[in-house]
Amino acid sequence: MDRKFVPAEHSSRALRWPRWPPGRMRPQDRRSDQDRHEKQVVKETVVVAGTPQVQEKVVTKVVEKQITSAPAPKGPVTILFYERNIPQDITFRKELVTRFEKENPNIKIKLEVVPDDYGATLQARIAARTTGDMWRYGTHYGLANYALRGLLWPIDDSVAKDKYDTAPYFKGALDACKVAGKLYCLPVNGHPGWSGLYYLKEVFTEAGVPEPTADWTYDDMMQAAVKITKGPEAKRDIYGMWLAPYYEAWLTPISAFGGWPMSEDGKKAQMDNEKTVAAMQYIVDAMQKQKVALPNPSFDSRVELWASSKVGMVLSGIWEGSYLGDQTPKGKTLKLAPAPRDQGGSVVPSWAPTSSLSGARVRTPTRPSSG
Repeated sequence: MDRKFVPAEHSSRALRWPRWPPGRMRPQDRRSDQDRHEKQVVKETVVVAGTPQVQEKVVTKVVEKQITSAPAPKGPVTILFYERNIPQDITFRKELVTRFEKENPNIKIKLEVVPDDYGATLQARIAARTTGDMWRYGTHYGLANYALRGLLWPIDDSVAKDKYDTAPYFKGALDACKVAGKLYCLPVNGHPGWSGLYYLKEVFTEAGVPEPTADWTYDDMMQAAVKITKGPEAKRDIYGMWLAPYYEAWLTPISAFGGWPMSEDGKKAQMDNEKTVAAMQYIVDAMQKQKVALPNPSFDSRVELWASSKVGMVLSGIWEGSYLGDQTPKGKTLKLAPAPRDQGGSVVPSWAPTSSLSGARVRTPTRPSSG
């Protein structure tokens, strides 16, 4: 039986975040070196009106309290910085740490690599109040979720104080680091999204299928995948294509079909838009109807299939130059073509997420000393 993509009713599921401890100032309430007003209960001696009597009564007054910055710590300061478990990134980050510490001898960077489930680990450590001071994060994964809950310091004041020039950054990359007009991080790298079609040349040749071109449509890709796919449905010997079951990956075909999951102002979900549904149906059909793509695959499955020549094409992003490139079988050739055009033949715009150093100043309640 054919499966149809049916958009679920739009809903929002809130994450459980730790409550900010009483008496601890949240980032959005921070006012260093400024006068703050607070109410205090005091006893005051007054003369009772119309009588010579003097008595004490309890009154509440608004008083001013001067808040000053804490004195600078003596000796080196240690900053705990989390990084994803990506070998190429870790090597580069260690190099940056060495250069930074050389230029700033009073600051030490403790680089801690999170092995797996980076996002889930961050949330768990936020709840445990051991998040550290900085972390690497992709803004499109939910920077606003952290910023709006008061878990990050905005860095506008620091940028202004240091007269840091943000002009070299692409506007889109810098805007991705802002929430409600405040800057919470700076871009460290950015790239187009899932907009490249990686393929094994020899697999196409063996199936008698012409290689992808810049004029390919999604229909062309499906037809090629049908011809490449071999073996019984229950256990394919080779799949024609690999498609990711992730929201950010869906944006490439959704855009190609002329849809988009949100309205331009970001206030209305459009997953039930006819063109958006058509794109999602394409993915469902590839996995469930034509059965030319591994259904509901894990992220690592594309590398496993590629390494054993059991997939012809992988619709993915710039990172595959390393992942698939390192696992290309001996005697096989990795080649790259643009993602298919839409059905009308126009060029599909690339979606460009920005991976950023989110939380240039992370604030979670008390963490253990990292000295």
